Parts: sequence; structure tokens; C-alpha cells
Amino acid sequence: MTGDEIQLLINELQSKIEQLPTKNTLKALEFRLDAILQANLDTFWLLICAILVFLMQAGFMCLESGLSRNKNSINVALKNVTDFGIAVVTFWAFGFALMYGTSVMGLFGNRFYFFTTHVAGYQTYFVFQAMFVATAATIISGAVAERLRFFSYVIITFVTSGILYPIVGHWAWAFNFDDPTEKFGWLGKMGYLDFAGASVVHSVGGWVALSVLLIIGNRTGRYRKENSKKNFPRK
Repeated sequence: MTGDEIQLLINELQSKIEQLPTKNTLKALEFRLDAILQANLDTFWLLICAILVFLMQAGFMCLESGLSRNKNSINVALKNVTDFGIAVVTFWAFGFALMYGTSVMGLFGNRFYFFTTHVAGYQTYFVFQAMFVATAATIISGAVAERLRFFSYVIITFVTSGILYPIVGHWAWAFNFDDPTEKFGWLGKMGYLDFAGASVVHSVGGWVALSVLLIIGNRTGRYRKENSKKNFPRK
């Protein structure tokens, strides 16, 4: 073996030694693996929470149809199924954009129409928020059970899930996906916190339900002039 060949082997060996991970490289790799594991756990937990919120939809349906008269139970159950489909599709088409898009003066978003992404974390977050908007719509269903025509309820669900809920949600929850500490909505900038949706979800659904009830009024024949109540038969 010539001297040049020996020197070539020495250079190759030295380059391979230099490629071996150092202590700092190992720490960086460990930190990256921990971050990936944490992101996967967060995604998994968010999906579990989304499933639990979805189960609320089934619970509301059973509750409302069970408390309705027999002749209206199927209609009430169908409204609960329909409002879920309308709410999710409407939220996907433009509700998510109004809620989490680029903020316009802190009032509403203007990006992510017909939301699509290949990032698993963003996909999971959309599913989670879609379950919330369906819950807000279902709250209205319970308040107006047996008291609205089917098409009228569909219109209310469309307006609530596509316009009212996303705008209020933008005020409180909109943030920068690259820096979650940066808030976009005017309420969020003031430090407003609504971790579980007491205002954004349940309050919006409750206020819309109250508005509808003020318009349609009391049940016909339920309250009399002498302040006595009439109990309706179950059939």
C-alpha cells in the first residue's frame, strides 16, 4: 500500500469520526424528539376532547327528543342531526376563516376560506373547534324544540355557525398560529380568557336562543290570563 493510499484512508477515517454525534448534537436530537412526542400527545389529547364534545351532541339529541311530545320526537332528533352537519360544513367553508383568519381591526378574520392543510395539528384543531360550533347550534335546538319549522331552524343554524359564533370566537380566541401568545381579537388583546367556552360557545348559543324565543313568544295556550299554567299531554 502506497503512502497516498494510506493518507486517503486516514482522511476517510477522520471524516467519519467528525461525523459522529457530539454531546451538543445528542442534546439537540433529544430535545427534538421530546418536542415531536409532546406535539403528538397534544394532538391525541385534542382528538379525545373533540370526541367527548361530539358525544354531547348525541346527549342533547336524546335529552331533547325525550322531553318532547311523542309526535315531535323524531322531528326534534332530526334537527339535532341536521344542525351538526350544517354547522360543520358552514364552519369549514367560511366560519373558520372568520374566526381564525388574518384579523381585520380585531373584529373578524379574513383568511383560510374552505380550510385545507396537511399539518396534523391544524387539522385536529379544526375538528375540535367544529365540535364546539355544533354544540353552540344545538343549544338553540333545545330552546326552540317543537316551536319552529324545520327550514326556519336550518336558517338559524346557518347564521349562527357561519357568522355569529365565528365572529365572537375571533374576539376572544383568535391567535397567531406561529406564536400562540399573540392574540388578534380585541377581547383577547385586552387579556380576556375563556378557556372552556363558557362565553364563546354556551353564551352565544344561549343569547341566540333567547333572541329567537323573544321573537316567537310563549307557547300558544301555555300561559293564561289568570297566570295559571297548562300542562301539555305527552302525545
